[in-house]
Order: sequence, then C-alpha cells, then structure tokens
Amino acid sequence: MLVPTEPFDQFPHTAPMIIDMSNGFTFVRKDGFLLAWNDPEETPATKRFRASVHREDIDSCCDRVPVFENLAVNPKRHGPGYMK
Repeated sequence: MLVPTEPFDQFPHTAPMIIDMSNGFTFVRKDGFLLAWNDPEETPATKRFRASVHREDIDSCCDRVPVFENLAVNPKRHGPGYMK
C-alpha cells in the first residue's frame, strides 16, 4: 500500500527514510510523507489484491509513531501498490 499524506509539520523535516524491519512499514518525507507497507495476506501466489486503503490500515501501521495519530490523508490520493 502506498499512501501520500497531506503536509505535516509535527515531525522533523530532516528525518531520513525510515523502515521498520519488524513489519516493513516505511515512511519518507515529501511535502507530507509517503507511507508504504505490505499486507502479509497478499502474495503473488494468492493473487489477492485490494484496491483500497482504509483508515484502520494507516492507523495500525502508524502505531509505532505516536505523532502520526493526527496525520491527515486524502482518500483520493492513495491506493494500492504492487512490487515484485
């Protein structure tokens, strides 16, 4: 899943790309942030591919970054990503 956020100033502008190796959650600063994570239920073998991102997905990925609780996303700007 790939989710660009709205501008967000509650996190250092100098932050590098951060990857949580325990679950694959990744974020990098752009105007806001670009959030990325995988869904362990989706594999090339199952060919299951969700076409939407839910706020619960974002919240569960951001649990380790408490300041992201107020992170705003625009549903028209996010969606699934698929990488081999």
